[in-house]
Amino acid sequence: MLELLREIFTSDAGSIGLIFALFMLIFLSIYKIATFSTKIVVEHGAFGKRVDKIEKNTDDIKEEVMKVKAIITTKFSFPDPFLQAHSPVRLTQLGIDVAKELDIEKRISSNWENILALVDKNVTNKNAYDIQQFCIEQATFNLSTLISEKDVEDIKLLAFKKGRPIESFGGVIGVIIRDAYFKHKNIDVSDVDKHDPDKRDV
Repeated sequence: MLELLREIFTSDAGSIGLIFALFMLIFLSIYKIATFSTKIVVEHGAFGKRVDKIEKNTDDIKEEVMKVKAIITTKFSFPDPFLQAHSPVRLTQLGIDVAKELDIEKRISSNWENILALVDKNVTNKNAYDIQQFCIEQATFNLSTLISEKDVEDIKLLAFKKGRPIESFGGVIGVIIRDAYFKHKNIDVSDVDKHDPDKRDV
């Protein structure tokens, strides 16, 4: 379900895509809940297992809803308290504080070889703006491809304590990865503006 909605939100369908996606989210969520709720039956001691399965799938639905919320925020550029609005994107003071609390720089350092290889593989012949966007989007939607599962779980736990989806920290993590990558490749962060489609002369 998440992949379907992500595809819709990243398309150019505009408000029609948004409305359709929201209806799909509501329909599929209700369908899943109703389907698993009807399976609460006693079958030779299997009741406990079925209840566990229902609870797990209900948690999965809640997690997907949180992820879709993060996708909507990213797609429609709602204010991010952790990032400055102007380009090139930088962390706000709150973002800096969160990065320290999450120990992001240390986590990036300990996973650097993997991060470097992944970014190199995906940004061949890409400009500074494209690299920035890849880092942020990858950190938001595919964080486990950048850092270890333990690091992901640590960040997810802190996100839970703050009542936020882990995706809400993607901008913070992505910007720090961008800065580390730019430094490694001797790329000036100001080059982002040269290729930002919102800033280029038409």
